[in-house]
Amino acid sequence: PEDLFTQGAASLGPVLDAVATQPYQFNHVLGEALQYSLLYRQPQQHTLSLHRLVQVVLKATLDEETSRLWTSRAVAIIAASISLLQEKHTQELDDRYLPHAHAILQHTQQWSDWEEQAMLTPIWYYIGLVAERYSQLTEAKNAFLQGLTIAHHTHSHLEAAFLVHAGLMISDLGDDQAALQYLEQGAKLAKQVHDEGTLCFALLNLGQIQDNLGNYQQAETLYQEGLAISLHTHDWAMASTLLQDLGVQAVRRGDYEQTAAFYHQGLTY
Repeated sequence: PEDLFTQGAASLGPVLDAVATQPYQFNHVLGEALQYSLLYRQPQQHTLSLHRLVQVVLKATLDEETSRLWTSRAVAIIAASISLLQEKHTQELDDRYLPHAHAILQHTQQWSDWEEQAMLTPIWYYIGLVAERYSQLTEAKNAFLQGLTIAHHTHSHLEAAFLVHAGLMISDLGDDQAALQYLEQGAKLAKQVHDEGTLCFALLNLGQIQDNLGNYQQAETLYQEGLAISLHTHDWAMASTLLQDLGVQAVRRGDYEQTAAFYHQGLTY
């Protein structure tokens, strides 16, 4: 995707940063590369492609220091393009970056320093989210757990999100008791770091597990806590989901008037 370069321009070094932030200059530079058939451009899809043989030759000409520099820059531009996903838990995902995320992990297998690996946390999170979206539960769980290890050692702000999503995947794979531990840890950490979006998502999933276990009163308390936070932060999508689950609780009590009120409120949001 061309926006890998435009959104991640600041990570490409001073020469390309100046080019990628100026549409005219960006098109001019691409034109030079296209003229020599080094690149191919798909204007309607806003994508660029590079022949595999050209890729191989280019990589072979890089010394170790230069290769490491451009690997780090590639990590940075992918992380920049997916950074907006870090604050959301229930939105549609742009999966165009997935092949590049997987490819860059192959190039960083030798990274052992925690400071370097810290750059990979948003990429592991993105891979996990895309796998979660497509119900690839084991792949998603593994990605979240891999990212969690790095996030924990590097004190990343994504640690709570990794815990919560790993817990959700573990629950979907059938182990509610293990899932509760991850979700509770994630909720506790999200409170500590004031990550209200992750906290709401944790409370929602904790409530649903308690619901499945028959602990209806405990589930309702969790839903109410999450609803109060989501209304405070104007997260209407989360609020409507929580209201739907609260409506189920009201049905169980036989309070159909309250159920209708919850559903009307959720529909408004």
